[in-house]
Amino acid sequence: MPAMTPYDVVVVGLGRAGAAVADAAASAGKKVAVIRLPDDDDHADRLAYALEEAPRPQPAPVRFDVLDGPAAFLSPTALSVGGAEISARRFVLTVGARPRFPDGLDGVPLMTPLDALTAAHARPLNAVVLGGGPVAVVVADRLRSAGGRVTIAARSPRLLPREDESLSDALAGRLRSRGIALNLAITGLAVSPLDGGLHARFCCGVDNLEAQVDVVVAATGLAPATAGLALEKAGVLTRNGCLVVNDEMQTSNPRVYAVGHAVEP
Repeated sequence: MPAMTPYDVVVVGLGRAGAAVADAAASAGKKVAVIRLPDDDDHADRLAYALEEAPRPQPAPVRFDVLDGPAAFLSPTALSVGGAEISARRFVLTVGARPRFPDGLDGVPLMTPLDALTAAHARPLNAVVLGGGPVAVVVADRLRSAGGRVTIAARSPRLLPREDESLSDALAGRLRSRGIALNLAITGLAVSPLDGGLHARFCCGVDNLEAQVDVVVAATGLAPATAGLALEKAGVLTRNGCLVVNDEMQTSNPRVYAVGHAVEP
């Protein structure tokens, strides 16, 4: 495997975080390379811009090398990129995240929050939104504002379970006043095609509920996009699929840092 000139910093991933890190390092006079991964349009970045209703920034002048992946670690100090070996003093992982879908719904045509927000611009969507976190709440509110009938179905007993209970209660009242149905602590979710749409069935307490909708939106979180990086060869630890870092964003390999949506919350 041919070797390339060593870099000061190699950034893996060309999303928002990766471009910012690379630009900062290049501005400091470092020799920098960014590895553009095959699926490097970071879903989490695009979702963040859609939720904020903000345009994506225009790309800045490139002051670093851009190399096409895929990439995989060969050792704690080297990566394989496009058939060549790259070494660096420091690596920064900014690989982002992809949608996480609920278990037991393989083969069901679920819609991501990003796709739902995009589709709602074209026509009102009647939807079941799976999840009780911030993304689920915003998506449900946007779909309702666009004229759709919306139901939130969450396994958690309340909305925003990580936040104060009084905030959850106030938000639930607000959504109900907007005409959004809330079904919390659900069990036994099933989704099947019906008449060109989808039929959702779930249990909420002692009630068996059904909804015929255009789409079912899986706002059930994100999964780090770390597959294929051979992190074990670099001595980089993960926990529940997420990259583990210290307060300085350093992984278990002191040469390797990580930022962005793939990092442990």
